[in-house]
Amino acid sequence: MKKITIICFAIFLIASCSNLTKNMVKTGDFSIRSGVMGSHEWDESLQFKRVSWFHELTLLYDIVYTDIDEKSAFYSWFDNDEKRRISECNEKLITLSYYLDSSRISHTMVKNKLLDQGYEEYSVPNFTRALKTHPDFEKLSLSLYKVNLYCHKSKATAEIYIDFPNFEKIRL
Repeated sequence: MKKITIICFAIFLIASCSNLTKNMVKTGDFSIRSGVMGSHEWDESLQFKRVSWFHELTLLYDIVYTDIDEKSAFYSWFDNDEKRRISECNEKLITLSYYLDSSRISHTMVKNKLLDQGYEEYSVPNFTRALKTHPDFEKLSLSLYKVNLYCHKSKATAEIYIDFPNFEKIRL
């Protein structure tokens, strides 16, 4: 019995170590619950999807993203100037991103992938400030994340593909 336990443990150890030399892409989701703008409060949630690129157990790049439209209560976080500038966008993609090492995967690399697919980057400081001051933002440990808005003006729903050498191609 002892011999079988040792053999099983050895096989498990070898199998787990062999997995440490791989690049992995993991996906998930979370939400920001409720919000306030002036005297207006809401219970709606802003649902985010997450894609994380790892080398072994090291997080290289993490992007959290959601589409936002005029029907969302969170849209009130944009000021009038931001709403005017993004009014022609068919798709408004909010991204929160973090990277460890810019020589591997960086904000610029992801931005260029989005620009190549017809997106434009917009500055939305009022929305960014509102998002960063939400209690869930700190609770979810997002303080080191960069917030961006990408706009796609095409009428057709744009599909977003992100690929990096030695990682699987991901559809956002």
